[in-house]
Amino acid sequence: MKKLFQLLLVLTLVLSIGNAAYAESSNETSKDVLAVQAVRDPEPNIISPFASGETIETSALGAKYVDSKAFIRFLSSSWSKADKYNWTESQSYSLSFTTSVATDVAKAIKANFGLAGSYTSTYSVGTSIPADQTKFSKLSYNMDLNKQYVKYRKKLVTCNVASCWESYTTWTETTYIEPTANSYLIVNYQ
Repeated sequence: MKKLFQLLLVLTLVLSIGNAAYAESSNETSKDVLAVQAVRDPEPNIISPFASGETIETSALGAKYVDSKAFIRFLSSSWSKADKYNWTESQSYSLSFTTSVATDVAKAIKANFGLAGSYTSTYSVGTSIPADQTKFSKLSYNMDLNKQYVKYRKKLVTCNVASCWESYTTWTETTYIEPTANSYLIVNYQ
């Protein structure tokens, strides 16, 4: 039994010296050695991640509602006493959020709630909008907007050779603002 133990000890020593000598003398590092090194961590009993994946979870916090004739922007630059406004240019409005939202989160919310990305209103034939020339006025572009209060978080799944685990970011709340086909040219008075 003692001789068997000594034999195992010698074999272990020879193999470890041989591997170290090979690794030092070889100019090329094999992919297997790199894979093992990628899994090792400086702390004992800890294995670094092999793979990870991220998904975005969303949830509605209220019902979708319409903000009717919501102001988008002024189309005339200054207040004036005009009797009418003529408009022929196209106007567009894109999906937006009340807070700063990363592109991947915006795509996930758009997909999960079936939202339109943008809508363009085209006025190819000149549109004439009468105005009260006794008052200062400006022309504005308004639109019916769908709005909904939502929350989202990121779910990260990390796996190594031993197991997989999930981690989550905290829930973040925002309101999406989606354009609709209903747009308006409105004269605003000072």
